[in-house]
Amino acid sequence: MHAGRRCRSRYGIDSSRGELNDGIRLVPHHIAEVSACIGRLIAVISDTLSLRNDKGGCVIHTNAQTTFWRGDTYHDAGAFKLGDEVSAGVTVSYPGLVLTAEHVEANVGKVEGTVVSVQADRIVVKDSRSRVRVTVLRDAHMSIEQGTGWPGKGAEVMVTGLDVGRNTIRAYRLWVEK
Repeated sequence: MHAGRRCRSRYGIDSSRGELNDGIRLVPHHIAEVSACIGRLIAVISDTLSLRNDKGGCVIHTNAQTTFWRGDTYHDAGAFKLGDEVSAGVTVSYPGLVLTAEHVEANVGKVEGTVVSVQADRIVVKDSRSRVRVTVLRDAHMSIEQGTGWPGKGAEVMVTGLDVGRNTIRAYRLWVEK
């Protein structure tokens, strides 16, 4: 399928082996594959983002329709900083192997678990997987996707937002189960 080239999709599918769920669209005179590009941002030049990862790296091309997320949604990469952990679902266009993204994200943090401490501007969540305590900062632009408000102690939550380091996330979306 890819004559010696290995490409792993965002779902962990090795498209060189033709596994189920390959993201390939066949259009006459144009073949496009859906994949992912993840790594540390090392350069932003015009409409391209260069990333470095353990397999070398990749270059993501963007266009006027591309959206960028780093704690909020932007229409250019100006909010991104060198060193950010960046990920994007990309379309691989042939024959040039050009990776083009519709949406690019930087420093996404996620925590799921039980609220162990509550303050007006933050909660502390004991992550159900790692058992690490993560501080979740309340943000004015945060949306509550499920539940009726800021959670109380003992509530089960899932939070996505901007990973600001040191086990701290600035909440963008919040789901409260109790």
